[in-house]
Amino acid sequence: MSETNKTEPQTNPDDRHYAAIGKLVNSFCGAEVALASLFRDLVGLPVLVSMALSGDGKATSTIGLIRTIFPMIRPNEKHGNLIGNILDDLNKVKQIRDVLAHFVFGTSDNTMTFFNGFTSKDLTGRQINITIDELKECAETCGHLAAMLRLLYVVHPHTPAQAPEFHNTFTQMNDNMIEAWHKKRISLSKIHQRLTANPQKPKSQKPRHVKGLIQSKLNQSKP
Repeated sequence: MSETNKTEPQTNPDDRHYAAIGKLVNSFCGAEVALASLFRDLVGLPVLVSMALSGDGKATSTIGLIRTIFPMIRPNEKHGNLIGNILDDLNKVKQIRDVLAHFVFGTSDNTMTFFNGFTSKDLTGRQINITIDELKECAETCGHLAAMLRLLYVVHPHTPAQAPEFHNTFTQMNDNMIEAWHKKRISLSKIHQRLTANPQKPKSQKPRHVKGLIQSKLNQSKP
């Protein structure tokens, strides 16, 4: 049996699978909005100028920009030591989201097997199993991260110190969110580890350069 046949779906996807995928994709859209809001708040320029500075607006680019400018603009930020970890987690979610968007998948009950062997640049491809519950939890974690970005780094820094009750309420909310986040990170890390694990590639199956492959086909077609 070929490697392709091994990845054939055992059951047809149903609403549960598509709903779990959609939930994560939509949740990450919210995270992209939070990243853009934080970047605009950091640079402190008109929205259109900030949008121009953000380049292509993709999450990876915005995360990189925030990493660069955050310590320069807010060197004394109370939760400044957490921003790197939050951005790391959002990048992990993005990589999982990319799998959902670009890999084909088959299902076996609650488990989805994502595979890119048909579009991979080598002959082995990559494969990852993710359950419906894991995707739901990942989506919730993503939403939690987006909320943390907004509260910790956009809203809280602008709360007036002269209004202690208001300020203290946000401080307690932030502390609770940080505590909950540490628990949510465990599941996200497990999924990401499976995603980034290097597949064992058979030595006999080496990628062939596209140009060489095309030339070979042309030579075979000559009379």
